[in-house]
Amino acid sequence: MFGLDYHMLNEPVKKFTFLTIAISAFTSFFSCDDNNWIRISEERIYSISGVSAFNNGWLVVHDNKMVDQPRISILSKENQLKKLRWPLSLLPYDLEAIHSIPNYENQYVVMESTGKCYRIHCWSRY
Repeated sequence: MFGLDYHMLNEPVKKFTFLTIAISAFTSFFSCDDNNWIRISEERIYSISGVSAFNNGWLVVHDNKMVDQPRISILSKENQLKKLRWPLSLLPYDLEAIHSIPNYENQYVVMESTGKCYRIHCWSRY
């Protein structure tokens, strides 16, 4: 159970916290319509664990651990996945996150569940 001791917060922080909770509750109440969800793939190997904007879509990472399973893909605005080939023979284990590197076009850091990070550069024009 998580608790928050308001006595330790000053008045502006209390108001901000209350406002944040109220907005979150309000938006989640009105935005959880099952009809708005879009299934990207029926296959478990294409489940997405991280997303970052790329060209006219997104780069997505997959938390796969076995050979011949995708590690990174491009997701188009039409919700189509295109598997990208990992450039090294040693595959990353269980990718969990991807983030663009500021001021470096098409360069990203991807992170494994072990904490190991890779800096990648993507040239694809999907």
